[in-house]
Amino acid sequence: MAATRENLNTYWARFTQEPTRMAWLLSDYGVQWVVLGVLRQFYTFKEQDITSKTCAGEYAVEHLPERWHRMIQEALNIRNQTNSSLYRLRIIRAVEAVRFLKFVIHFCNTNFVYRNV
Repeated sequence: MAATRENLNTYWARFTQEPTRMAWLLSDYGVQWVVLGVLRQFYTFKEQDITSKTCAGEYAVEHLPERWHRMIQEALNIRNQTNSSLYRLRIIRAVEAVRFLKFVIHFCNTNFVYRNV
């Protein structure tokens, strides 16, 4: 779990801090990569197991507040190449993705990171 904690607070946190990584969230691929990628971390902390990005997204809809369901569904839709965007503007979606990422990192650090480490 220590490696997962470090990955969460370095690799994934950089998408909330570094302009070049944040800009990547303007793309469909970037949104699905980041949202579903960090949700794999969430799943690992909560279940002590590893899963796919798609399964992590589906799991998160059942375990995270409804406030984030739109962002998670957006990422799943992109990954599955279904439906049009749930956001009118890419910039709004990118800002929301950063907020989501910060939420998940904080949630994991507060609730899971130090358990069984």
